[in-house]
Amino acid sequence: MSLKGTICLINPKAPINIQQSLIEKLGPHEIINTISKDKIPLDKIEFDPKKMSFLIPTSGSSHHPKWIVQTLEHWEKSVEGSCDFFEATSYEPWLLNLPLFHVSGLSIFLRALKSHAPLIIDKNLKFTSGLRLSIVPSQLENLVHENKIDPLLKASSILIGGAKLSQSLFKKIRHLPIFITYGMTEACSQISCSEKSPLKLQEGRSIKNRSFKIDTDSQILLKGDSVSDYSYDKGSLTSLKNVEGFYQTGDLGRFDAQGNLELLGRKDERIELKGEKIYPSQIEEGLSAHYPFNKILVTHVLDAKGEMLIIAYCDPVPQEDEKELLRQKLGSLFFPKYFFHFEKNYSESKILLSALKSKAQKLIFN
Repeated sequence: MSLKGTICLINPKAPINIQQSLIEKLGPHEIINTISKDKIPLDKIEFDPKKMSFLIPTSGSSHHPKWIVQTLEHWEKSVEGSCDFFEATSYEPWLLNLPLFHVSGLSIFLRALKSHAPLIIDKNLKFTSGLRLSIVPSQLENLVHENKIDPLLKASSILIGGAKLSQSLFKKIRHLPIFITYGMTEACSQISCSEKSPLKLQEGRSIKNRSFKIDTDSQILLKGDSVSDYSYDKGSLTSLKNVEGFYQTGDLGRFDAQGNLELLGRKDERIELKGEKIYPSQIEEGLSAHYPFNKILVTHVLDAKGEMLIIAYCDPVPQEDEKELLRQKLGSLFFPKYFFHFEKNYSESKILLSALKSKAQKLIFN
């Protein structure tokens, strides 16, 4: 930043084709993998908060990722809203346990700067007493599975985001000082947040400097000073917003009687059969209510005729007689046609979800 360049953050563990696609879209004049020894005095640095400062990739699920343009002003408004919501002060440290190429990790870093608070780096979550931290559901699942959840009781606040939290996991962690959040790269991380230790699984209300509404198709439309205006591709900028200034998120949701947001899923993941619509999370909840799954992910693939086939990745996989009992209780229309076993720990990664669907199609049709 002191050299007045643009920061581009890429996950080094992302698939090579994703990295290559991002670099191609970036269109760099030169790729430099060294650090300059020349230091520029801080009082000589001039920042324009309205100029492009960060390019962060997103939408890896489609294998056609895009660069999201973020300015210092976007981040300033995002961090201001988050710090106001949590009444962040210099007395409560933030724990940096997520990588800085992840928008949540970057937001933790900038919140600590905004509130003049200490920043503790500990990706293993060994020291959480009195700290504020962000965590994704897959990390929580691993901690629950390894019986390492108790140290989180001493945390000041735990922000859960990055993916939809399952009902089964929510029940296991409700005693923790959790806040359920909804956010995305296009909004510089956080958009809404629940009250502390909510009684229901919901994503709460919008926080300062951003707002949202739900259209007639249940899609969440996003607006605010923290919301990015453009994506970037080889020197060209493409507007992310419609004529009314809203960003169409592709996420589906609804409001409860108190105005709290409840996420339903992705628009491209909504399942429609014989005129009926349902969301994967609803099928997961129905199955989990009648069977002791440790993990379950419901999604769909398309058959040769372009029609939807509902599938489930789960642990454990029910026996055939158990599947029949579940079918009788839940009905056959939205009952998964195929059940597959998780072969490794599931992470709420868009890239992994795409890989699971691709693998299922090969198993089914080959």
